[in-house]
Formats: sequence, C-alpha cells, structure tokens
Amino acid sequence: MYSIKNIFNLRYWFSEPPYQNPVAMKVALVFFVLMLAAVVVLAILSQKEKFGAYLKRLFAKIASLFGWMGVTAFILLFFRYEATPFLARRFWYAFWFIGLVVWVVYILRYWYKQVPQKRQRQAEKERLKKYLP
Repeated sequence: MYSIKNIFNLRYWFSEPPYQNPVAMKVALVFFVLMLAAVVVLAILSQKEKFGAYLKRLFAKIASLFGWMGVTAFILLFFRYEATPFLARRFWYAFWFIGLVVWVVYILRYWYKQVPQKRQRQAEKERLKKYLP
C-alpha cells in the first residue's frame, strides 16, 4: 500500500519498484511529450524578431531546459518500462527533479538579476552615445 511516509524512507528510493502502473506511465509519457512540444514552440519564439534580445534569450534557455530534461525523462521512463534493475530505481527521478530545480533557479537568476543589470548598462551606453559623434 502506498503511503506518503515512504518518501522519507531511503529503502523506498533505492529499492526495486515492484511494477509500473500503466496509467502512471501514460500520464508521465503525456507530460514529457508536452514538455518536448514546448521546446518546439519556445525555439520558434526565440527566433521571432518582435521579441527583445533578452526575452529571446530567455525563451532559448527555457527551451534548452525542457529539451534536455524531456529527453532525460524519456530515458528514465524507458528504463522504468523495461524494469532495468538499477536504472529503473526511483532515486533517478529525484536526481532529475533536483537538476530541474537547479536549472530553473539559474534561469530565474538570469531573468531577475542579470537582465536588469544588462538593461541598465545598455541604457547608460545609449545615454552616453547620443553625445558622441
């Protein structure tokens, strides 16, 4: 029987999963397919001229995140489906999730810290440039 208390038990994370629920596999598959579809949309948006350079760069970063994490998730899902002894364990999904969170933090740091600094430097350059011939 599944209990939320299992999340705090190391045996749960490192044991061999007994079986994979087909509904859970389909839900995960749909989620990862949507993640890869978002890559295509974001890649197209990162090429559009109507967006600024910083927003296009943000779209490219998010597309890269979704692309790599989507492919990695499909690999993990494949090993889970095939019930490979070591590579089907639950802790790989924990590593995947930790990697996702770290990558999102770097993207947010770029958007909320680096982009305003770059915009400020660009505005300062523009202000000084108007006085130069």
